[in-house]
Amino acid sequence: RAARDELGAGLPTGQRPADGGAPRPRRQVDGPLVYTVAERFSEEDAAFFKDRFSANHRAPAEGLLNHCDGTRTARDIALLLSLDAGGLMSVEDVERGIGLCRKAGYVA
Repeated sequence: RAARDELGAGLPTGQRPADGGAPRPRRQVDGPLVYTVAERFSEEDAAFFKDRFSANHRAPAEGLLNHCDGTRTARDIALLLSLDAGGLMSVEDVERGIGLCRKAGYVA
């Protein structure tokens, strides 16, 4: 019993973390992200978006949008994208990506 309790101590309890008041972006548009979305951004923002979210056949960009369901914070989304990609996706990059998707009308 003690071993089970110790192993289970790190498991989620279903309670929201301390950042419970953090913004939770929600996707506004159904369907895939159009390939020309980066054309709506400044040159610097387009280069950032293409570098961070357009790799691997745009899987990170689609993952970003799919995880914007109104229940997750940027921190939650960064963790999920990092797990999906097998590499670190920073919270700052995710926040910037969400901001760009917001500018393009994909996220509220």
